[in-house]
Amino acid sequence: MSTVARYSRFLGAEVGVDNGTSARVVEFFDGIAFLPDRWSHNAHYQKRMLRLAGRRGRALDLGCGAGELTRALALRCSGVVGVDASKGMIESARARNWGLNIEYVVSDAAAYLEGRREEFDLIVSVAALHHMDEERILGLAAAALRPGGMLLVLDLFEARTLLDRAVKALGVALNPLFYLCMTGSPSQSRAERLAWSRHRPDDHYKSLGEIRRIAGATLGECEVARTLFWRYLLVYEKS
Repeated sequence: MSTVARYSRFLGAEVGVDNGTSARVVEFFDGIAFLPDRWSHNAHYQKRMLRLAGRRGRALDLGCGAGELTRALALRCSGVVGVDASKGMIESARARNWGLNIEYVVSDAAAYLEGRREEFDLIVSVAALHHMDEERILGLAAAALRPGGMLLVLDLFEARTLLDRAVKALGVALNPLFYLCMTGSPSQSRAERLAWSRHRPDDHYKSLGEIRRIAGATLGECEVARTLFWRYLLVYEKS
């Protein structure tokens, strides 16, 4: 099946059926689950997150997608749980990462975390938190961490301040160069661009200030750092 064909149902009338934002988001990621791994803005920060995480015991990847980061964590953690609401993404992750010390679970993140206490030494989430109730998920994640555990969140934010907009403009200017160096093409494929354009109405971002306020009120002392490519990195260590 061609790449365009994989995306076809997201480019036609079927996408217009409004079953609720959550259902639409899950449907979208089901549809792109088996595309091959390639460089992305999220992957750009993976090594930085792994350096911060170090070597840990039990880890949890919330919104694990096709399991690229989950796989890397499995090489430095005693065990990893990958959770995603998209059944297609979990199936893809299992197919790519069989034989490793990873457990994959199809579940909403909040439902999975509810009631868990001090089970994980590391919790990570990449480009998934903006689809959730940030305050609730951060609180549940903190409760699920063991003392000394770390929470790492990489996600997108809406640029509202002059500094945020300046950094975003720099990222936009550098974007074709990064894509060219990493993939041999100055941008995503046409099919990818069309698919993500359909998904954008379901993406709702908070400002960096809002994220910092939520994180501070929910987690206490933590770091929320602005990064290139319109993303932030949240680092929290549980005392």
